[in-house]
Amino acid sequence: MSRIHTWLLCALLACTILRPAPSWAHDVDGPDDCQRSLRDFGDAPENIPAYIGVVGHFPTCLSPSAPGTLEFKCGPISSNPGLTGYVVHTTPVTGIHYWLGCSASAAPLGIDSEGDGKVNSTGAGNPSACSATTIADCTENAFGLTFGQDECYGDDDAGLAAPPVLHTCSNSTVTFRAYSCSPVAIQVHLNILIDLNHDGDWNDNVYCNLPGGCAFEWAVKNAVITLLPGCNTITSPAFLVGSNAVESWMRISISDQAVNDDFPWAGSATMAGGELQGGETEDYPLTILADIGGCPNGYNDFGDAPENLPAYPSGVLGHFPTCIEPSAPGAAEQTCTTGDPPPGPTGYVEHTTLATDQTKVSLGCGDPLAAGLAVDGEADGKVNLTGAGNPSNCQPAVITDATETAFGGMIFGQDEKFGDADAGVDPVTFAAFTPATVSFKTFVCGPSVDGYLNILVDMNEDGDWNDSFLCGTQCANEWAVRNALLALPSGCLAHTSPSFLIGPRGGHGWMRVSVTLQPVPPDFEWNGSAGLPGGAFQGGETEDYPVEIAPPSCDLSYRDFGDAPEDFPATSTFIGNYPTCTAGIAPAGGQEIECGAALSTAPPSGAMAGFVEHIVTATSPYHFWFGCGPNPAFGVDDESDGKSSFSGPHSQCGEIPVDCIESTFGLNFGQDECYGDGDAGLASPVAFRACSTATLRYRAYACDHPQEAYLNVLVDWSQDGDWNDNIICGPIGAGGRCAPEWVVKNVKVTLNAGCNSYTTPQFQVGHKTGNTWMRMTLTADPVPDDFPWNGSLSTPNHAFNAGETEDYPVTIYSPTTDVGFVAPSTGTWFAAPAPNPGVRSTLLRFGLASETRVSLTVYDLFGRRIAGLADGAYAAGPHAIEWDYRNASGLRVPSGMYLMKLAAGGKVLTQRAIVGR
Repeated sequence: MSRIHTWLLCALLACTILRPAPSWAHDVDGPDDCQRSLRDFGDAPENIPAYIGVVGHFPTCLSPSAPGTLEFKCGPISSNPGLTGYVVHTTPVTGIHYWLGCSASAAPLGIDSEGDGKVNSTGAGNPSACSATTIADCTENAFGLTFGQDECYGDDDAGLAAPPVLHTCSNSTVTFRAYSCSPVAIQVHLNILIDLNHDGDWNDNVYCNLPGGCAFEWAVKNAVITLLPGCNTITSPAFLVGSNAVESWMRISISDQAVNDDFPWAGSATMAGGELQGGETEDYPLTILADIGGCPNGYNDFGDAPENLPAYPSGVLGHFPTCIEPSAPGAAEQTCTTGDPPPGPTGYVEHTTLATDQTKVSLGCGDPLAAGLAVDGEADGKVNLTGAGNPSNCQPAVITDATETAFGGMIFGQDEKFGDADAGVDPVTFAAFTPATVSFKTFVCGPSVDGYLNILVDMNEDGDWNDSFLCGTQCANEWAVRNALLALPSGCLAHTSPSFLIGPRGGHGWMRVSVTLQPVPPDFEWNGSAGLPGGAFQGGETEDYPVEIAPPSCDLSYRDFGDAPEDFPATSTFIGNYPTCTAGIAPAGGQEIECGAALSTAPPSGAMAGFVEHIVTATSPYHFWFGCGPNPAFGVDDESDGKSSFSGPHSQCGEIPVDCIESTFGLNFGQDECYGDGDAGLASPVAFRACSTATLRYRAYACDHPQEAYLNVLVDWSQDGDWNDNIICGPIGAGGRCAPEWVVKNVKVTLNAGCNSYTTPQFQVGHKTGNTWMRMTLTADPVPDDFPWNGSLSTPNHAFNAGETEDYPVTIYSPTTDVGFVAPSTGTWFAAPAPNPGVRSTLLRFGLASETRVSLTVYDLFGRRIAGLADGAYAAGPHAIEWDYRNASGLRVPSGMYLMKLAAGGKVLTQRAIVGR
């Protein structure tokens, strides 16, 4: 514990003990309390502020008020609260007289008879909040507030001379004085209530890891104590104090009889006659101190990342699990599957360490002149937007210790900041798309122990730690380090975390570093420790820090070309005349329009095929392309011409090497990228069912920030070596469906930052089966109408601004391939997958009674979403979609059984598919 923290602790205690001089109260209605009738009430706040911002629901006034709440982490000890009651003690002249406190007067004095509870927010001499005719006797200053009461600490008629010293998660007692007028020893019942969670009532309990486990706000219940004649000094039975270091109110009651189970909220209101026989009740403000400091002490620690307040300059709210009070859940945006449970309401992270624990572990090494545990005891997360010394957004009674200025001027109040003596983490700088580590220190008091390290980093500035991102073939998880085993030798030690991959987006972030003595649960990133028994980790500490993520280098310059066959065999049956080479070595194909309007211009007589070129400069505002390399620079190659060859290692367009060989159709094609490459937009070979409707799933990368692009897709349905045609499926005229080879024309798409998967609009497949070629193009501007045969040649500079083009061989298979399957002629139906089991892919066939919106989704047997295969409007009639056994991230799923759910026209139909090895 640092010297500053020691001073703050002492100052906090002084705020309770060394308060301004009170207005002393005395027993003013004598002359001898042993000889008269007595009537006494409690005087804790009811229906007025008990603490700053918290109204008291303590049972004091005869007039009932709103009930408090019942919050418990272990079994309740009192009944469910109703309207707050009151406590009144009556002693007739003939009864046995005793009370709290001992007067120095010769005539025994110590209790005033009252008509109602004496409590107000203005001090002595003023009317009570319970009754205008009841006047408060003394002034108690506490918690920055003023209270008028019946008796205050140290008064002649008070049972307590000074506040008891209570520490979190410790076994404690309260010592008080009581006077008995009886000439013989008597036995009475003692009850003590303490507000352990600062919520203005005595109905709750909390968990602490000590024998017994439960800290009840009803700390002492109907304990029988003995009062000897005259003045007694009594020490209560021991009770467990809760885990929260908070401002609190305490009630001490002694009475002839045991109280009812509703005593914490109803007082004596439900007792016979609504009163207790004999005795007295006194109420006092006190502060429960955190058990902080060196090795002998225990503590409670919380995280301090923003929850339910702005986390970034953009105004995005933090959904980080910090405050005990839950808030709205964050979102799970996962481009690679983690298998973690989906987020619910945000929890919190709490660490509990007991004074009796043999080994204690903290992040940081504290004051270098007095190395020790560098952790403060806390009642809740310390975080705000106003800096050190101000109340936490989690709980007003919790005050922040440090001011962290981040993100260009935002101010955060926290528990510790970079560079503090109690900070365990060194300043860190991350870079997008780059492996990283975190340096940190631990201090172990006691024997060495093994622990677990967990690191969370918000990599997309959305205010949670629930996401994952595909970076090439690798996954960047916001749960960056997960339950890494950590050796924790005694004393101070510097560590370096395991390496983890930072996601593809630059910007601001929040990082959580947690050291625990047991593995954290699978919901840790959003629920913290809230789901554990007792809601806390036993030992360790959590620290949270704002961090910056440097954006990936987007100052890339490149030229990109298509690589479909030009002037050599595209399949075993036709020559490709696709616009690829800058030299224009093949004639442009013809244009056959069997249906509909031509989407492209017709090539002029004698025209040569053009080419597609993309030119990107380092200063360009647009940097996006198909596929995701191992880092941004490897997502697209710089080329001088199209990389397209027939078997050879060099392109037909020029003597430049090709990058990969695509073996298909019994042929080998040299290309720029092949199916499944890190820089390829398509993960696996594509096959279309003749005359069906289809979509394509592809991957694309946008460097640093979301960008808008135009998507174009060409497929040679007629298999004549060009992309200029429209062909028809079915009878010519009414009933036939038109299949343009320009299947997707200038569709605007928003590419989110980093690597993501997208689905094209639905398009019509041609009728001809066999092998053919497909082109996919992303550009910053719409392409011209001569694009299918002239590429970018007619644009300014003969090139597209930004983007990329990729070309792939594809297959069109027959609708009758599946022997034995007869499609129903009417209604909405969903056929069994075929083949099933399958090894490479399976065909999912369904039919619609009318045009409607369709959702076709794959789930595993745990109900987790694996892939979305269709989402959009489909025409009436039969349809077929191929699933290539890949998830939404483009990764092949493990073998096993999967569920297919088709939602269409108000119906939900399911099938099962088995993925074989």
